[in-house]
Order: sequence, then structure tokens, then C-alpha cells
Amino acid sequence: MKKIDSAVAVEPAATVPKGRKNNPEKTREDILKAAVAEFVAHGLTGARVDAIAERTKTSKRMIYYYFGSKEQLYVEVLEKLYGAIRNTES
Repeated sequence: MKKIDSAVAVEPAATVPKGRKNNPEKTREDILKAAVAEFVAHGLTGARVDAIAERTKTSKRMIYYYFGSKEQLYVEVLEKLYGAIRNTES
């Protein structure tokens, strides 16, 4: 803690670690990619949100922030894969 004057103390500002960028679209896409691998390997019931968080170097809280639930993440993975199949067909 740094003292500005004897009556007021100020906490140092929190900083984002170097190398980490605030890019919500990339974070969401990284989570989806890791989720595809996890769901393909283990299915809905065997997949672990912890494993997805570890692969993306994020937290479970962040995954739930973006997707709401494991089931909703699974639905979005299915939509992503189905969309890729549809694009290949056209």
C-alpha cells in the first residue's frame, strides 16, 4: 500500500498480466475449441468443465459466464460442428 499523505492510503491499481489480452471473442472461441475436444473424447456426461478450463487457461467461472451451463456449452459445440458440416456441403 502506498501512502499519499498521512490521512489517505491508496492500494496499487490491479494490472493485467503481460501476455494476456482482453479479447472476449477469442476467449469464447478458445473455450469452444477445447470443449469440442473434451466432448468428443468423453461425451456429455464424462466431459469435465475443469478440464476445459485447464486447456484454455481460464476458470470454470469464466466458462459459465460465457455459456451458462455445461449443457448449454454442449449445445453450442453441436451447433458449431453442425454449422461446419453445413458449410462443407454447400
